[in-house]
Amino acid sequence: MRGSPVARRFWIAGCLKRRLPEHSSTGNVNSLGIALAALEAAGDSRDVDLGSKIHADASQCEAWSSSIYFSGILVKMYVRCGSLAAARDAFHSMRLAHGSANVVVAWNVLMLGYVENGEEEKALQLFDFMRSQGATPDARTLLAAVKAITLRAAKETRDSLGIKLRGLDDAMALHSSAKGTCELDVFVASSLMDLYGRCGSMADARRVFDRMKNHDLVSWTALILGHIDNGDGELALELFSCMQTQGSCVPDARAFVAALQACGSIAGEEEGTVSFLDSLNDRKLVKWKSLQLGMAIHSQTASQGLDTDPYVTSSLIDMYSKCGSVTEARKVFDRMSCPTVVSWNVMILGYVEDGQEEVALEVFEAMQHRGYTPDARTFVAAFKACSSLAATEKGALVDGRMVKSGCLQRASSVHRKAASCGCDREPFVANSLLDTYCKCGSVEDAVRVFEKMKRRDAISWTVLLLGYVESRKAEAALDLLAESENHITPDPPMFVAALKACSSLAAGSKLSKLEVLERGMAIHTRARRFGCDGDTFVANALVDLYAKCGSILDSRMVFDSMPRHSMVSWNSLVQAYAENGEEKLALEVFAAAGTPDHVTYTAALKACASLSSGEEATQIEDGTSVKLRSLEKGMELHCGASRRGYEVANSVLDMYAKCGSLVDARRVFDTMLCSSIVSWNSLLLGYAGNGESEVALGLFAHLQHHHREVCDARTYAAALKACSACSAATLAKSIHAVLCRDGLLDIGDAVLVSCMVDAYAKSGLALDAQQVFDSTQQSFCVITWNALMTGYCARGESDRVLGALQSMKDEGLKPDAITLVSILSACSHTGLVEMAKSHFEALVRGAGGESTVGPVAEHYHCMIDTLGRANRLEEAMVLVDSMPFTASGVTWSTLLAACCKWNNVAVGKAVFDRFVESDIGSRDSAGYMLMVKLYGSSGLWKEQSFVLQTMAAKFGIFSSGISNDDRRCGS
Repeated sequence: MRGSPVARRFWIAGCLKRRLPEHSSTGNVNSLGIALAALEAAGDSRDVDLGSKIHADASQCEAWSSSIYFSGILVKMYVRCGSLAAARDAFHSMRLAHGSANVVVAWNVLMLGYVENGEEEKALQLFDFMRSQGATPDARTLLAAVKAITLRAAKETRDSLGIKLRGLDDAMALHSSAKGTCELDVFVASSLMDLYGRCGSMADARRVFDRMKNHDLVSWTALILGHIDNGDGELALELFSCMQTQGSCVPDARAFVAALQACGSIAGEEEGTVSFLDSLNDRKLVKWKSLQLGMAIHSQTASQGLDTDPYVTSSLIDMYSKCGSVTEARKVFDRMSCPTVVSWNVMILGYVEDGQEEVALEVFEAMQHRGYTPDARTFVAAFKACSSLAATEKGALVDGRMVKSGCLQRASSVHRKAASCGCDREPFVANSLLDTYCKCGSVEDAVRVFEKMKRRDAISWTVLLLGYVESRKAEAALDLLAESENHITPDPPMFVAALKACSSLAAGSKLSKLEVLERGMAIHTRARRFGCDGDTFVANALVDLYAKCGSILDSRMVFDSMPRHSMVSWNSLVQAYAENGEEKLALEVFAAAGTPDHVTYTAALKACASLSSGEEATQIEDGTSVKLRSLEKGMELHCGASRRGYEVANSVLDMYAKCGSLVDARRVFDTMLCSSIVSWNSLLLGYAGNGESEVALGLFAHLQHHHREVCDARTYAAALKACSACSAATLAKSIHAVLCRDGLLDIGDAVLVSCMVDAYAKSGLALDAQQVFDSTQQSFCVITWNALMTGYCARGESDRVLGALQSMKDEGLKPDAITLVSILSACSHTGLVEMAKSHFEALVRGAGGESTVGPVAEHYHCMIDTLGRANRLEEAMVLVDSMPFTASGVTWSTLLAACCKWNNVAVGKAVFDRFVESDIGSRDSAGYMLMVKLYGSSGLWKEQSFVLQTMAAKFGIFSSGISNDDRRCGS
C-alpha cells in the first residue's frame, strides 16, 4: 500500500467495510493497529456508521476493549463525527474500565468536543467532575476549559465599566487553580490572556504575560489583540513595536493582521478631516493619523513578503477603508492574483462605509460573475449596502406607507440570491435582511422573513421592534415586546427599542402623555424585573421617554439612580430639561457635566435657543432687535465648542437665528465647509421668524433652482412660514402642488401640514386651509389644530376658532399652550369676557383636565388684553399682581394701551408708576409713548411735558421722536 498515512487509513477502512478475512478481529497486535487506523479514518471522514461497527467488534475482542489507547481514539472518533452522546457513553465505559486518573486524554477530547459543538456548560461541568474524580488536568485540559469559559463570556454583556463579571470570576478561579501550568505552557497562557481581554480586564492579561518565562509570537499577539478588543489601539501598536525591539520577534502574518486591526481601531476614535466635497450633502473624511500608521505597517509587510498573504491583504483592505482611503483599499484588492471570498467581503463593506453603496453592489455582482460563491458575510455586506442606500432615497407613498421602492427592489434581488444558496437561513443574515426591509419601509416583508426564521435571537426581535417604530407602528412594537417574553428573555437593546416606541407615541398619537407615561412606567418595571434597568442605554432611553412625557422629575430620578453616568447620560438630561421648558436647568446641568462632547454642546445650544423665546428683544445700535442675554450665553457656548474643535455649526446657526442675530447666523453659514440641508433650513427659518420673509423666500428660490433634490419637509415648512408672514398665497399654492406631487403631505409630518394650513389661513384662503386639514389624516394632532385656529384668529374669525375648539375636544384631544392663546384671543376680539375667564381659570386650576399645560406669560397677556378691551381695568391690575412671572414690557404696554382706549388716567398713572419702577422702565420707551398719548388725550399738558422730558433724558427721544401735534393731542 503506497500513499499517505491518511490514504492508508481510508484503504484499511475500505477493507473493514468489505469485511476482508485478513482484517478480521483476531485480537493480535497487527489487527489492533488496523482497527486504530480505521477509527482514525472514520473520524477523518465523519463516518459514524463505520466507527460504530468497529466499536461493536471491539466489544467482542478483549485486546481491543482493554486497550486504553483504543478507547481514547474511540471517544475522539465519536466527537469528530458529532455524536457526543455516543462519545460520552464510550468515555464513561472507558473511565470505569481504566480509572479516572488514567484517561486524561479522553477527558480532554470530550471536553473539546463539547466546546466545538457550542455546549460550553457541559464542558465546564465535565471539567469540575474530572477534578472531583482525582484526575489531574494537563495543559490541554486547561486549554479546553479556557475555551469553554471564553464561549460563555461571549454571551455575557459588559457592565457599565466594560467588564464581564461572571467570565472574569471564572477566569480568575481557573487561573488560580493552575498557575504553574499557565506559566509553563505558552498556549494555555496565551488563551488565558485572550480570555481576560474578552472579559475586559487587560490588567490581569498583562500579569499573565509578565509571569511567562518566555514570550513568543503567540503570547505577544494575544496581548496585542486583547488591547484592540478593549478599544486601546494605540497601546496595541506600542506593544507591536516592543515585540520587535525588546522581544526580538519577527512578526508573522497573524501579528501583522493584529497591528492592522489596531490601526482600524484608532481610526474609529479619530476625527476625520475633510478631503474633498462632491455635492451639497457629500464630503469625504480621511483619518490621516491612522492612515499614516497603517501605511507604515503595510510597508513592513511588503518588506517581509507578507503583503500577498490572503489574511494580511484582507486586513489591509479593511484598514484602508476604515481610515477613509477606499482608493488605497481598492489598489490592494486589485493586486491580489486570486482574491478570497473574505477579501471580496471586506472590499464590499469598505465601499459601504465610504458611502459608495452603488459601487459596493457592483462589486457584489462582479464577484459572482468571476465565479466566486458569496457566503453569509457577503450577503450581510450587500444588505448593509441596500440599507445605506435606503437612508438617501426619497420614499414614495404606497398603500398609505412610505416605501423606498428602488432599494426595496435591490434588497429583494439580493434576498433571492441568498435563498438560492441557503444563506438566508443563517441567523445573522436573516437579521440583516430584517433590518434592510425595515429601512426600506416594508415592515410587511420584514415580518414575513421573521415568521420564516427557525431560530430567532434577541437581535431578531429587536430589529423588528425598531422596524415597527420607524414605520410609525409604535402600538405594534409594544405588542411584539409582550409576545417576545413567551419565546426569549428580553435583553437591554429590546427594552431600548420598546422605550423608543413609547417616545414616538408621546410625540404624536391619540394617547395623552399621561397614558404614554403609564405604558413607559410598565416597561420600566418589566426592565427592572429582568435586571436590565441598570443598563446605561436603557437608563438613557428612560430619561428621554420621561422627558417626552413631560415628567422631568422621573427623568431626573432615573439619572440620579444610575451607578455611572456616561456622556450620553448627561446629554440625555440636558436635552430633557431643554425640551421641557427648563432651559436654565439644562444649562446648569451642562456646566456640571464635566468634559462636554459635541452632543452636549448641541443640547446646550438648543436650550439657549429655546431660552430666547421667553426673552424680550432688545434693540441694538444697528437697529435690529436681539435676545441679548440668550445671545451672550450662546456666544460663550460657541466659543467653547470651537476651542474643542467640535462640529456644531448647525446648532450655532439655529441659536443665532432664534436670538435674532441674523448677521452672525449668516456668517456661520457662509464659513461652513459643507452646508447641508439642515443648515439651509435653519437659515430659512431664522429669516422667516425674524421678519425677513422676502430674504427667506429668496433663499428658498435659490435652493429650488440649484439643489431641489435635497429639499426635505423642513425646507418646505420654513418656506411656508415665510409665506404666512407676507401672505404669499400664490407661492403657497405652488409649494402645495410640489408637496402633493411628492406625497410629502401624506407621510404624517404634523409640522409640515400645520405650516401649510397656517399659510393658507393667514393668506385669507380659509377654505383651502380647511381642505388641507381635512385631507391629510392629521386630526389626531394638536399641532395641526393649532395651525388652523391660529390662522382663523389672525383673520379675526373668532367664531371659527371656538368651533374648531369644540371639534378638537370631540376628537379626544386636549388643548395645549398655543391652543389656549388662540382661544383667549378669539374671546378677546369678540368680547366674550366670561368665556375667556372660564378657560383661563380652568387653566390656572387645572380643573377637569382642560389642557395639558399650565399658564404661561402669553396666557396672562391675552387675559389682560381681554379685560382691558372690556374696560375692566381694575380686574386687569389684580391679574397682573397675581402673575407667577415678573411683569414684562408686553404686560405694561398691554395694560397702558387699554387705559389709553378708555381714557382712564387714574389707572394709567398707577400702571405707569409701576412700569417706571421696574427694570423695564429703564430700557423700554413704549410705556412712555403710551403715557404721552394718554395725557395728551386727557389735556394734561403739564404731565405730558414731564413724561416727554424724562424720555428725552433716558432715550434721547424728543423732537425727533414725537411731533408738536403729538404732544398736544397725544395721537
